[in-house]
Amino acid sequence: KGPEFGELPLRSIADKYLSAKQDEHSKAGLRAVGGSLEVLASGPLAQLSISKDGIARLLNEVEKVQGAEKPQRTLDIAKVRPRLPKLVQELEELRKQDWDAVRKGVEDIERKANKGSHLAWLQRACGHRAFVSFSAVVAALMAKEPDSGDALKRANKQLEEESLKQLLEEVVHLLCQANRIGQATRALKAVDALKTELEGKGSQLAVELKAEAAAQELGAARHFCKNDG
Repeated sequence: KGPEFGELPLRSIADKYLSAKQDEHSKAGLRAVGGSLEVLASGPLAQLSISKDGIARLLNEVEKVQGAEKPQRTLDIAKVRPRLPKLVQELEELRKQDWDAVRKGVEDIERKANKGSHLAWLQRACGHRAFVSFSAVVAALMAKEPDSGDALKRANKQLEEESLKQLLEEVVHLLCQANRIGQATRALKAVDALKTELEGKGSQLAVELKAEAAAQELGAARHFCKNDG
């Protein structure tokens, strides 16, 4: 469904407002550690086999960290300040779109989970047949297979393997959208706190801290899944 659902929920907005910023303190610290290890590697201690291997391994780890280090992303106050109202508007619009999509999506999933003849729908309405709710489908998604899938198929024999798989995929997508509503809400709160600090002419440190908090909410990534494209 796109990178915003696999990795960065607010990427479409974050890419427009966040700027890359290298963490010079972190880089300086890594350089200092690497330099100290190189001094040890050229000293008498490194003549011992066990010390030589250990120092080489540590140098290798430091090089890996330096190579994998990514630039931080931050809100450049000078650039973003006049655009804060637009940022708030985009976050509110995205949150509303997700709310509407989630409400409609829940109805669509329940309709598909309970697909069948008019007689089957009448039996459900009269309580003679089980109604498969959205919560039941989510529970099946979280439960251990194959029992969870079999339980849904027993509740509705019209659910075939392929249609059930597609149904669960739609549930995952919907849960990601619901999760993004929460992140958009937190980002709005952080941006509002930054606006309040700027309007109140707070200290430079206070403004920077609020900007950092807002940037973290806008650029926060999902840590439980990986986007496959």
